[in-house]
Amino acid sequence: EGQLSRTPEGIFTVNADARDLAAVSLSPFDKGFIRYGIKEFRAEEQPTVLSQINGVLKDSGVLVVADMVAPEGTKDWLNEHHRQKQRFEHRNIERDGECHIPTQEEWMTLLENAGFEASVDAMYTSRVTTTQWAGKAGQISDAQRMEMDRLLLQAPDLAKSTFNIREEDGLVKVDYPVIIIRAVKSTVLLNNE
Repeated sequence: EGQLSRTPEGIFTVNADARDLAAVSLSPFDKGFIRYGIKEFRAEEQPTVLSQINGVLKDSGVLVVADMVAPEGTKDWLNEHHRQKQRFEHRNIERDGECHIPTQEEWMTLLENAGFEASVDAMYTSRVTTTQWAGKAGQISDAQRMEMDRLLLQAPDLAKSTFNIREEDGLVKVDYPVIIIRAVKSTVLLNNE
């Protein structure tokens, strides 16, 4: 909701449940863009969300996904770490479930199974400090930030090296990998259609 309130003037937005876009009367879109959104859904909901988005795109419509990606061997740690942050943010786990950050291979499979021809356009690194979560973003309290600092600094060696977890200038810093995927709505019917 907070992100929707910052939509630039002249941009058309739809406030709807991405798990049931069929319930909203929409004309097909040429393009769609999702930034850090799919990972917030449960693993079992992600295929439905992507299929729903496919359903509101025109034939050969383009979906661009920019989201976190779990490097091989660190997926369990990354997801648990992100879930802890969500619990601190007072996410209603019963209602909203726990997030799921896919690996690159899982991203591609999810999109292909939802009827897209997907390709990785780019990878980049999102460099954050835990103070950003507690400061202007207001996602967690300062006490919760200190707990996240402790958890991050005690991460297994593979997670520390993969995410470049470090303490510099009194700040705990983490580098998260982000994937940008271009997914074109396939005009070939899927097996289950």
